[in-house]
Amino acid sequence: GLFERAIALFDPGDPRVGELVCDLSIVIRDRGRLDEAEVALNSVVERADADSVVRARAELLRTYVRTLQGSSQTAAYRTAERVTRLLEELGAEPQLAEAYSLLGIFRSWQGRMEAGRQAYERAAELAKRHGNARVLAQNSRWWSANALWGPTTVEDALDLCGRIRSESDSRLTAAAVTYLEGAFLLMRDGSSDAALQQLADAAAVLEELGHVVSRESVRIAVAIAYLFTGELRRAEEELRPA
Repeated sequence: GLFERAIALFDPGDPRVGELVCDLSIVIRDRGRLDEAEVALNSVVERADADSVVRARAELLRTYVRTLQGSSQTAAYRTAERVTRLLEELGAEPQLAEAYSLLGIFRSWQGRMEAGRQAYERAAELAKRHGNARVLAQNSRWWSANALWGPTTVEDALDLCGRIRSESDSRLTAAAVTYLEGAFLLMRDGSSDAALQQLADAAAVLEELGHVVSRESVRIAVAIAYLFTGELRRAEEELRPA
């Protein structure tokens, strides 16, 4: 792609290459090319002369990729806690926005939903402060998903989704949060025509944008909502493609 060709124009010793490779890994990861993303991140983590902040960022991104490939979530959680502390010590506030967002994911996967919510709140604060629209968008999607499992009422979850959507300029974020919002609507209203249409419209946008990982991950929330309402056939249909 264009991003890969742009990186190839830099001298291998250019200190900017590490950050660019990290950014590239996110692009290819979100298109489901997990093996390629891991290889790209390995090249940064294993580089002896890499900047310590960039290497820490690459290690955290690689940890997330590996969990998507089936590696231990417990080990990932410990790595995220360690790397986030390191970035705090280094005063790397811009990178901490991404770190806290990923830490929120790993905490939530460990069942620590309130701790996850706190990490998402911190990530949103830092991302806004440093104008990091990409991290803010990613964080918003996971924060709204956290509400499905955490100590959050359906009405509060719907309010959160609405607030995130109104603050975002990202079409992807709007679609992902709208899809998750559909799950909360199912819980509140059952399979109403409005909820089902909202799910269909949001799913179409995610597929159009080519975000395979985002599309498949949000299916789980909707399947849980169907289980909540006792619609087992629809839950199975939602999970089968994932």
